[in-house]
Amino acid sequence: MTENQYSELVRYLGVKFDEVRRHADTLFEQSRADLRLAVERSDMRFEAVDRRFDAMDERLDGMDRRLDAMDRRFDAMDQRFDAMDRRFDAMDLRFDSLESEMRTGFTEHGGRISALERRN
Repeated sequence: MTENQYSELVRYLGVKFDEVRRHADTLFEQSRADLRLAVERSDMRFEAVDRRFDAMDERLDGMDRRLDAMDRRFDAMDQRFDAMDRRFDAMDLRFDSLESEMRTGFTEHGGRISALERRN
């Protein structure tokens, strides 16, 4: 190979190398831009999902507060029912006591208890 052909080959290879490098730089920049766009889209999706989770969390907090309020109301109702149950127990004791007094009274007054028993 002559010196002239050699220098032409070197120049040709230099030109081709520059073309390949420019093409590689272009591909690299395009890949970088594509990656940046993909990351931005991913971030937007993540933010949208995060907002949905925040909204769900707020709804769950609201439901939790409503359930707590219901629980307090049920506790109050339970206490009222317990109080009513105690009153009924007291009334039952009073009725038992009155019935005993009535039986004792009827027996003392001569056999009226049999008429009362027939009625029941």
